[in-house]
Amino acid sequence: MSAASYLSAHGVEAAVAKAVASVCTRRPEDPIGDIGKQLIALSEKQAPPAYIGYVGCFTNVGCADPFEGSLGGVPHDRTQIGQGIRTLQISTSGALTLGGVIAAASSLSNPSYLCLTPAAAPKHLYAVCEMDEKTASVAAFAISGASAKLIGEPQLTKGGYPCMVNQAVSPVTGEAYALVCNYGGGSVTAFTINADGSLTEHQIVAHEGASVDKSRQESPHCHHVAVRGQYAYVVDLGIDAVITYKLHAEGPSGPLLTKVSRYDVTPAGYGPRSLSLHPTNEALAALSLEMAAKVRLVKLLPDGGVETVCEVDLNPPEWPKDGEVLGKYNHGKWASDVVWGKSGKFLYAASRLINNLCVFAFDETTSSLTLVQRIPSGGATPRNLCLSPDGTLLLCCNQHGHNIVSFAVESATGQLRAVDKVEVPLAACVKMFAASV
Repeated sequence: MSAASYLSAHGVEAAVAKAVASVCTRRPEDPIGDIGKQLIALSEKQAPPAYIGYVGCFTNVGCADPFEGSLGGVPHDRTQIGQGIRTLQISTSGALTLGGVIAAASSLSNPSYLCLTPAAAPKHLYAVCEMDEKTASVAAFAISGASAKLIGEPQLTKGGYPCMVNQAVSPVTGEAYALVCNYGGGSVTAFTINADGSLTEHQIVAHEGASVDKSRQESPHCHHVAVRGQYAYVVDLGIDAVITYKLHAEGPSGPLLTKVSRYDVTPAGYGPRSLSLHPTNEALAALSLEMAAKVRLVKLLPDGGVETVCEVDLNPPEWPKDGEVLGKYNHGKWASDVVWGKSGKFLYAASRLINNLCVFAFDETTSSLTLVQRIPSGGATPRNLCLSPDGTLLLCCNQHGHNIVSFAVESATGQLRAVDKVEVPLAACVKMFAASV
């Protein structure tokens, strides 16, 4: 295809495409040239978006950084502050356009993690406000595309620094619930999701214990909850464990969450962070081990138990090198999010401090992971990853890089290619869905 035809096919007006193609510096492996690529990106930004995103941002400095104390926190520009919850437009190729603020810092403090329900065609958005136990809350919004309206008042979570919210649907009653993980309180607060999307407190379950790292594991720290079928798996960094709860184990009149199993992460001090469920294999999940900078494959048993399958490192053996400033932070180990590709053949994991994204190929026959790519995240502290519904794009929130970077996903190899970047101060979480739904 000629350069002019290629540009026209990507929405660039024909006469302009022909003129630009005639002056572009082209190589055999790059037939459209840099100017042509910029024109394509510009035309895509002006076209209706393929996906709509919502972005949660920290509105206070020094948040979600365990090294803030004696170590002074991870170096970054502290003059940039998040503005609350924003919208984002994403093209089919990954071009990003930042939208407006739907919940400003003046009305919602530290909306750090978001949940869309239902995920495929969302009507509601839930956001945790990561504050202390006196003011920590979860807010509900009714959404339509990129428009959002707050439903009532945010509900107190009655646990400090909530860092995750997820939906659970009871297989017994069919009712929907919002499960909030309180990091500081080491508890999970369950809210009934009412017909209008509002929330009513239903149950609180609290964890007990501690682990070996007295600076970070002095008490329970619930960090993530994943729900599959009749089980909710709560990942607790503070006690090095995954606690399994059965939904309505005692019937519709009993409690929503009943503990049925505990998986202890060993060695102690690995600090589990989040659990990503395999998209096609219901007995498989990937567990991010934050304090060890590793990912572990685990098997989910029919009785709610969890078993270890295998484990891989995120950082190369030479990291951190002698004299590396970031090596003083837990020896350079600070993993964050992990997500499966749409096909389940590839796994994506983020590692902070080194600021890389890792791509692993999953071999179902041997139940093993093989590193196929390690690529810069495009900014400091990659905190959150989000895959597009069709699996062709990956978005990364770089908290201390104050940006969101889009990556194209190569379906055959799983490898990533950076596409675009948009400035978003203290970006903490992004969720997206198809604009056509």
